[in-house]
Amino acid sequence: MINSVSAVKRVGRWLWLTAALLIIGTVILVVIGRQIIPRIDELRVAIETALRVARACDCEQLLVMASTAVIERLLDEDSAQVADLEEFIGRSIQFRAEDLFAREQFDIIPL
Repeated sequence: MINSVSAVKRVGRWLWLTAALLIIGTVILVVIGRQIIPRIDELRVAIETALRVARACDCEQLLVMASTAVIERLLDEDSAQVADLEEFIGRSIQFRAEDLFAREQFDIIPL
């Protein structure tokens, strides 16, 4: 009985983390806007990689690394949506601007 409860908890955590990473990926894509539509296939691979990494570990926080313009937008104009996302997933999200990243590049790292 105890093993089945812990298995259900692990599956629940996995589902929450997967949902959280999918939502973060979606928010980033919306922020970047229509200019990256032709490159969606390239971003899909990056998001799938981030999801695989995140599934492998249980984390308390997520670190989003992206270009300075994207991070500024997330922290300024979209800060209410980021706060809602943090509350929804039950994890804090940290942001770090990377000057070498193009607008369509980002990394999601579980901490």
